[in-house]
Amino acid sequence: MDDWNIVRRYSLAEVVLLLIFAAGLLLSLLLVNARSRIDLSEPIALPHSGVAVSVPVGPGWQGPGQWVYEAPSEFVLTAALQTGSQIAARVHYQYLLAAEGMDPAEFLKQTATAANLRVARSGRISEHIKIAWVQLYAPGGTADTVIGAASLPHGRALILHVRAQGDSLLGTKLFRTLAGSIIFAPGGQIARGSEFVGQLRASGLTRSVEAGGGLAGETVFFISDPLDQPRGFQITQFRKNADGEAWGVLRGERVDYTAGTRGSLSRSYFECNDAFDRYIWHTRRGRLRGGGGGATEIDLAADGTLRISGGSLTRDVTCRPGAALPEMLIEQAARAYLDGLQGETLVNVIFDEGLIVPAMITAVDCSSDERNVWAAVHCVQFAFLPTGSQMALYFDRDKRLVGRVDDNRRVLVWNVSDRRRLTEAFGDLGRFLGAENRTE
Repeated sequence: MDDWNIVRRYSLAEVVLLLIFAAGLLLSLLLVNARSRIDLSEPIALPHSGVAVSVPVGPGWQGPGQWVYEAPSEFVLTAALQTGSQIAARVHYQYLLAAEGMDPAEFLKQTATAANLRVARSGRISEHIKIAWVQLYAPGGTADTVIGAASLPHGRALILHVRAQGDSLLGTKLFRTLAGSIIFAPGGQIARGSEFVGQLRASGLTRSVEAGGGLAGETVFFISDPLDQPRGFQITQFRKNADGEAWGVLRGERVDYTAGTRGSLSRSYFECNDAFDRYIWHTRRGRLRGGGGGATEIDLAADGTLRISGGSLTRDVTCRPGAALPEMLIEQAARAYLDGLQGETLVNVIFDEGLIVPAMITAVDCSSDERNVWAAVHCVQFAFLPTGSQMALYFDRDKRLVGRVDDNRRVLVWNVSDRRRLTEAFGDLGRFLGAENRTE
């Protein structure tokens, strides 16, 4: 009874104050511990990038412990020092896939301006990579934010963003410790990818299209599942563009249909110069039976700036992808791979919804490939790193495309076909093609 009376002497307000005091004491202890000693994780590598970084570990530090792809063109790795519902400090890495020609100092200046922050100090660190950094503060606030930027070869970049809420000493120590732990040991896959795209551009897209059957015909795929049930189709055609701008020598049109309850449909228009270092690529999406839809516009300017708008993006994106491959040209790229470089080759592939995704290109031994139902002689595989999905293109002895297999949550088999087969499976094609994008 006496014990109960003792407990009841404390009001609710007093209990709340005690809890707040305890939380504050815990936060203070964590911050003191973080300032005195920063324990780091083992290096967390981003596969096939050459980059490996560490994050703080220990009491209060939380994070996924792995790199995560974020649309449209980067990988991120985060960690946070959390006490209750409060974040005392945060670490945020970004690996940018489309940062060709980035000036780290200019990038930091623009970042500070966009966030309405001012520069307290700046400098450079040279360990495994050269990092330009700035320490920032909000007007009237503490310089508790430190951001570093490093330009990497072949259009990549690494950004380290550290913020310790109201604690400039902790922010500075975290940044210097983390920056000093960054490892950069690139392999040859990215360099081969840049060389590969450069060679494809130098040889000219017109030549590559003609090698696949010329500019007069079209490529028709009948898409089915492994049980041979119809799942959709694709029709693609390239032509010389006499009506385009001075630079737009080729135009491509593509219709993709995926069967389902309502059926999804997309129509793409692609116009480019012979080196495809300047192009426009517009895609409209919808359903045959109402609802949904939208459009994506992708424009690559002569200075290498890519603008992406629409689709699933909440805002327009401007970046510089460098030696990147539009997915619209993946057949031509696969054929060129057979004629050129061998070994693992990493390229950035730009998709019609605006995503820029790294893909590893390899040659596959057709003789032991159970999916090679076409008795193909050559196979080129694209493995898309963020999702683990794969695309395999099969060619005959003369390097003509005979089939394709996609493995992305479910397996789809693409057979080279004709419009008659599509009509038998899906009915009148006019309702899919439309007047403005009809391929004939």
